[in-house]
Amino acid sequence: MTARCRAQCLNKFVTDAPTKDCSDSFSCWSCWTLCDKLYRDVNVNAWNQICDNGALCTEGCQESCRFYNSHSELIEATRTDTHFTHPLKYEVDDRHNVVLLSWTCPEGNDRIEPLVYVLTGYDGSAEEILDQTYFHNLTISRDFLRLFSNIRLTAYDSNGKVAEMERSLHDFKLEQWSPSLNSLKFSRKFTVREVDAYISWPRFTDEDITYEVEWKRVENSFDITGHLTTQKNAAVVSLWPNALYQVKVQAIRGDVPDVVAQSETIFFYTKPHGEVPVPRARCNGRCIDEEFLVYCAIVVVALTGLFGLLCLTFCRKSRSGVTANDIESGSVKYPPIGRPNFVRLVAPPPPYKMFHNDDRFSWTPSPLGKDKEIIQA
Repeated sequence: MTARCRAQCLNKFVTDAPTKDCSDSFSCWSCWTLCDKLYRDVNVNAWNQICDNGALCTEGCQESCRFYNSHSELIEATRTDTHFTHPLKYEVDDRHNVVLLSWTCPEGNDRIEPLVYVLTGYDGSAEEILDQTYFHNLTISRDFLRLFSNIRLTAYDSNGKVAEMERSLHDFKLEQWSPSLNSLKFSRKFTVREVDAYISWPRFTDEDITYEVEWKRVENSFDITGHLTTQKNAAVVSLWPNALYQVKVQAIRGDVPDVVAQSETIFFYTKPHGEVPVPRARCNGRCIDEEFLVYCAIVVVALTGLFGLLCLTFCRKSRSGVTANDIESGSVKYPPIGRPNFVRLVAPPPPYKMFHNDDRFSWTPSPLGKDKEIIQA
């Protein structure tokens, strides 16, 4: 009944709303919250008193109270002409240890009235409501789902149950489902060394399942990841030698990617003759990757070449420039105006004086009568 009450809240306050999000409307959210209090709280009498208080009970509160007083727990309509056309899908997020559940609307549900979806986990006679939502997805802790063997998704409108489907949760019990490394075959193709790793795993189920093998190189400066899909329970992947890799397998059902299970992750070295290198975690920071050394060498060569180019450019500019010290010393190269060649003026002995006027140089003889020397460049 809580879901039906909440569906009435959505029908009243969200149908014409631009965002279709109940949390964006104060009236809708207060109605949604009070529905849970009226049907699930043990102290329901206190909430009934709020319903009778017109000053405290706002528009959303009044709608939930009106539904509670007019609908009995014993009366619930069930529609049998609709059902879910796609299975309940989920995606495991190992990093955050959560599972993202997603689904679609029931078939033929083209009405304006929105639906409330209830997810229930059960195992034998014990069951528990995981959550209620008006979205088409839900994120739940993976550890919490391990407590149950099955999950049920039920869609409700304000009149009752609209559609329902179930799914087994044995996919989350993956401790015994793990791929294994059968052998490593070392080869050389052209000038590149390769390692063919033969990996197998037990079949997850007898259904039509496609397996996706994902491998990733560990302890590497670059992200080297590969994928391979197969319908067999074995695969051969080509890897680099002398490296640490991690491999995991996903079971996918149907044409639409629907991950139904994910194996444990295994680690192995592609080292010949059983030689196992020391992992970087045990080197106390003293291990250096080969790719890192090559990268450093390339950077050093590039910086050296750039520095040499800058030095050459600076030297060329220095040789072509004229400074004040060059003029005062009397030995300069200066392009006279209107002439294509350069004139190098050699300063005479001290009796001569140099004058600079209009970008031209001239020498004025002293009483000693010394001549100037002009050398054409």
